[in-house]
Amino acid sequence: MKWTGDCLVAASCFLFQLGPIGVVAICSLAVFCIYLLSRCGRVLCERYKMAALDYGDVAYESSKGFSKTAATHLKRSVNFFLIMSQIGFCCTYVLFIAEHLVAVRSEIGIV
Repeated sequence: MKWTGDCLVAASCFLFQLGPIGVVAICSLAVFCIYLLSRCGRVLCERYKMAALDYGDVAYESSKGFSKTAATHLKRSVNFFLIMSQIGFCCTYVLFIAEHLVAVRSEIGIV
């Protein structure tokens, strides 16, 4: 199939409309996974008479029955991905603030 100008415009319009739907779907999935992890942590705290568990500990406690080494790797993986998501949030926030500070400076007339 040869990509002509009309096909490219149609594809870009479709992807432009699909983007926000994809973001909502991914965010919904992430919120649901955090909900499941929190609920599982509450059940594990009650079961093992613990005061609190973080996300890595929940992953470890819920999977140590299968394999201790896999549970350790799972705990490290959960903590790694949490750190990566926090770094991503912080980078996005810094870029958001920087763009708006530039817009305010140009509006006020500060060079």
